[in-house]
Amino acid sequence: MNLFGEVKAEHHALERMIERLGLAARIDGIGAWGRIWAVLALLLPVLENHEELETFLIEKESYLKELGAAAILDEIEEQHLHLKKLMEQIRSLPIQPAQGPLSRLRRWSEELAALLRLHFKTEEDRLWPHYIRTMSRSLGRSMGRRIENNALGAKKILKKM
Repeated sequence: MNLFGEVKAEHHALERMIERLGLAARIDGIGAWGRIWAVLALLLPVLENHEELETFLIEKESYLKELGAAAILDEIEEQHLHLKKLMEQIRSLPIQPAQGPLSRLRRWSEELAALLRLHFKTEEDRLWPHYIRTMSRSLGRSMGRRIENNALGAKKILKKM
């Protein structure tokens, strides 16, 4: 599979986790808090790993010189900053259930899901097609293997959910 195919496979696995987060956020009653945190406890580390991989991939000096790369990377970076801020807000909430924080946890979980979907779309529609056209074949193969390993890790986590 090519690099772009591997990225899509990883996004698909992450999208399934996001769907589970959405389901957990809609649960009412005493178990809502725990179910949301159960998904977030698995999702947040996977997202951090995904972002580290992206940063590794797109900080290549040769890509930064390509026409149009700076505008795409600015948009991606803005999304990353928003995602980081949102994940920090979520992590600032107590682990134990509380009435006020539950509404914030739900709202921030829904916002996280929406932002991740937008981010994946931006990557798939703009970043990766542009990046693939400008990078070397050997880099594409090595990055494809690394992304494939990340996607497999995300799929293993999904099986635990």
